[in-house]
Amino acid sequence: MKKMIVVVGLTVGSFALGCSNGTGNTGGSTVSITFTGTGGSGGAGGAGGSQGDAVLLAAEAAVVGHWQDSNPCEALPTGPTTTSYVNLTFSFDGKRWTNTLSAFADPQCTMPLFQAQIGGAYTLQEGSTVVAGAVDARFAIDTEMLTPQSAAMAAAFTQQMCGGSTSWAVGVAGDVGTTGCLFVPSIMACSAEYDLVKVDATSLRFGQRPMMGDICAAARRPTSLAASTFVHAP
Repeated sequence: MKKMIVVVGLTVGSFALGCSNGTGNTGGSTVSITFTGTGGSGGAGGAGGSQGDAVLLAAEAAVVGHWQDSNPCEALPTGPTTTSYVNLTFSFDGKRWTNTLSAFADPQCTMPLFQAQIGGAYTLQEGSTVVAGAVDARFAIDTEMLTPQSAAMAAAFTQQMCGGSTSWAVGVAGDVGTTGCLFVPSIMACSAEYDLVKVDATSLRFGQRPMMGDICAAARRPTSLAASTFVHAP
C-alpha cells in the first residue's frame, strides 16, 4: 500500500520519526514524523555563587567530544498510536555543536527514512535553578541539512520544494536552513534553542522537551531532564 506522509510536528534537534497504521503496529500505511529540538540556553539563575561556577566549569570541560545515544535504536512515543525510531549523536568542540539524527521506519532501525544534521555555536551559561547539577545552555542554529534515505522521503522533500529544490535524490544532502522543510523550521523561525545540559565524565543528558511545540525561546526551556542518556562514542 502506498504510504502517506503525515507531519505531526517538529522543532530541530532531538528528532523523532515513526511508522504506524493507527493500530500501534509498524509497517502500516502511514509515516508519522515528529521532531523535538535539542536545546539551548536562556538564562535561568545560577546554582548559587561558587558552587554554580564549579558546575558550569565542569560541564564546559566534560561536554567536549562525541556522544551517542546509549540506545542505538530508540523508540520514542510521538502520539497515542505512533512511535518514532531514531539514532542520535552529538558532537561538541568547545565552540560548536552538531546533532545528527537518523530516522527509521521500523523498530530494528533497518529501514532508513532520512538523516538530519543541525549545528551552530553553543554556550553553557550558568547553573540551573530548577535541576540540580545541570546548566542552562543556548544552542544557536546556523546549519540545517537533510538527506533523504528513502524514495518516499525524497518525493516528500521534492513536493514541498524543501530548500527551494524540486529534484531531491536519495542519499544526496540538501541545505534547508533558508526555507525549512516540513518538520524542520527555517533558521529565521528558530535561530537558537534553549535547553538543560547535565554532563559528567561518562554520561550526557538534555532537558525533557514537549511532545509538541519548540524550545526556541528561553521561556520555553525544559524544567526537567529527559530519560535518554548519551555516552561517549568510540
